[in-house]
Parts: sequence; C-alpha cells; structure tokens
Amino acid sequence: MPDVGGGVFIQRGLPKPAPAARFVGRGEGAEFFLRDKDGYIAVFAGPRTREPVRVTDIETARLRSADKLLLRDGIPAADSGELLHLLEDLGS
Repeated sequence: MPDVGGGVFIQRGLPKPAPAARFVGRGEGAEFFLRDKDGYIAVFAGPRTREPVRVTDIETARLRSADKLLLRDGIPAADSGELLHLLEDLGS
C-alpha cells in the first residue's frame, strides 16, 4: 500500500467510507458548538457551556461513528448559517 504521509495508507479497490458531517473552521471564534445532550444533538453557545440553547430531535445513536466522535469534542459552527448547514447534514 502506498504511504500518503503521516502514516495514512490508501488501498485501491475498497469502497470509500460515508462522509462525516463537514464543518468549516475551528473552535476559535465559533458562535455555536454541537454536542450530545441525553442522546440528542444539542446546540451550545460556547465550547464549555453546560446548558444548551436548544436540543434538537436528532438522535445521536443514529449518527455515523465519525460524527459521534466529532460530537464528543464539540463541532464548532462559526455562525447561524453554518449551524443550520451542520444540522441538515447530521439530520439526513
């Protein structure tokens, strides 16, 4: 298998995994963060806030493994537009 750098290997002929929710940017300066709250995706106003501003009806148990891992640390959303885009991705 060819080495692509950083210890990542690509093997030809294998199906690509389903894409995880995509997010742009980093946590710095993000207006919102998505995290799990009692089995549902919740919207938090900051990376360390304890109470969400909204809990969605999107069950985290139905998410892809990669998305669940992202939620564990919090998925940043720069603004309300990016927040809506992320929720659409995760809810589909």
